[in-house]
Amino acid sequence: MSFNSHKFLAPFLILLLAAGSAAQVGLTASAPSVSIDFESTLERVSSGTFSAAGFAPLPLEGQLDSDAWSVKGFSDGDLLFGGTAVSGDLARGAISGGGTSTGGLYALADFPAADGRSVAFQAGGTDFTPGSITLKITNLDPEQIIVSLTVSYDIYELNDQGRSSYLYFSYSGDDVSYTPLPTLDHTTVEAADASPEFFKIGKGGPSRTVTIGPISVIPNGEFFLRWESDDFSGTGSRDELAIDNISVGAQFLGTTGAEGSIEGRVLSADGEPLGFVTVLLNGSSADSARFALTNHFGRFRFDGLAVGNTFVVRAMSGRNMFETPSIPVTLKRKSEFVTFRSVPAGDPGSAVP
Repeated sequence: MSFNSHKFLAPFLILLLAAGSAAQVGLTASAPSVSIDFESTLERVSSGTFSAAGFAPLPLEGQLDSDAWSVKGFSDGDLLFGGTAVSGDLARGAISGGGTSTGGLYALADFPAADGRSVAFQAGGTDFTPGSITLKITNLDPEQIIVSLTVSYDIYELNDQGRSSYLYFSYSGDDVSYTPLPTLDHTTVEAADASPEFFKIGKGGPSRTVTIGPISVIPNGEFFLRWESDDFSGTGSRDELAIDNISVGAQFLGTTGAEGSIEGRVLSADGEPLGFVTVLLNGSSADSARFALTNHFGRFRFDGLAVGNTFVVRAMSGRNMFETPSIPVTLKRKSEFVTFRSVPAGDPGSAVP
């Protein structure tokens, strides 16, 4: 009896992932997206309606989950993943309409609608100049790899001071080296508005949207999204900025749609088609083995395959041996073509039938 280590380890790995990944933005092939609006409980991200009551690995009402969030740059000290901060700069409470002068992280309330919430920050001489807020993404799928992420979010601004500040976005696979995306940059206007009030950047949709890829986030691997801010120009006090409605959608290898196909032909040594040859297709655990018989023209075809998966196609015949009896095929596009050719009669070849 053969030992299938993959089947044996799978339940253990699932339990291990669940135990070791209790709090973060977890994505799987069956649940590949998440939306963070800061207005209700979102498991592993926030507890209740966000009220800027601080951060903790087991958050209470109004707090954010520090296993998902890290904040750096405030004078009270940095909040690392898994840390606790329930007072001071990182727990300034809710404000409505903005206009605060004390540096710290706030919950912008009742904007853009009643009962709305977003993460707002007021920078100061020693607060958030520079500073960053980072969101951790974890691949909780036990088998599949994240190959791209589509991220969108809203930016709110209160341009009430004579200084320009920036909000930049970057990403990282290790929380050490970050890649900036300049097309997502936002900078406030240096001159203060005559009648300042919070407003959303952009109209009709998210303020910023981007697809990050190709990337490779293995099962239980992590990925990091970061928003950074600092002074840009001008003097004096700083404007207030806020982020909201963060949406993250993952594309997993093998979940790009079962619309691909593998087709091919089986030929004799002299190039003549071979009919009634059995062709076997083996895929991932999500794809059962399939058989096909070549037609009179030596052709075969397998439809309904997931683009992105890797398959093994094997030609089997009691009368012929083949130069390459098994061919691995990664379905990088909707259709791939393979050819099997038999070895000449009397030539034992290097392959088995």
